[in-house]
Amino acid sequence: MTPAELVQTLSLEIKKAVMDLKLRTEYEQVPSEEDFVAVNVFAQSIPKNLFEETSYLPFVTVELLSVEDDKEGSIAQIGLSFATFGLEEDGWLDLFHLMEVTRQRLLTKRLIGNRFRLQSAHWEPIPSDNQPAPFQYGAATLSYQIFQPQERI
Repeated sequence: MTPAELVQTLSLEIKKAVMDLKLRTEYEQVPSEEDFVAVNVFAQSIPKNLFEETSYLPFVTVELLSVEDDKEGSIAQIGLSFATFGLEEDGWLDLFHLMEVTRQRLLTKRLIGNRFRLQSAHWEPIPSDNQPAPFQYGAATLSYQIFQPQERI
């Protein structure tokens, strides 16, 4: 259950980071006020029903990639996926802003849930040659140390 708790705790932390952020969702030509929406944060995957009902952009997904245990403890690898939309030449700025708001929050709150400590993070936008414009994508890989109860003898 601990890895699931990490995904849920991290998702809540990211929701706090982006709660005041309004970014462009999919629009036809010039975005109107209604086209600026709150960022969706999804734990482990995007719900399938969203694909049919509405645009799910902009979003961040928080996904458990792996957990490694050794005599020193446990390290969980978490993947973050970021997506934004923008027809303008500077549409990539929304992606960078979303990633930076998230990065700053996680760097200033390295310990979350009183149990998970950020050890390292790697952040990268997907190169523009691999982006299906006008969609912008980025990713992060985070390593969290999981504090375990003391061993009993």
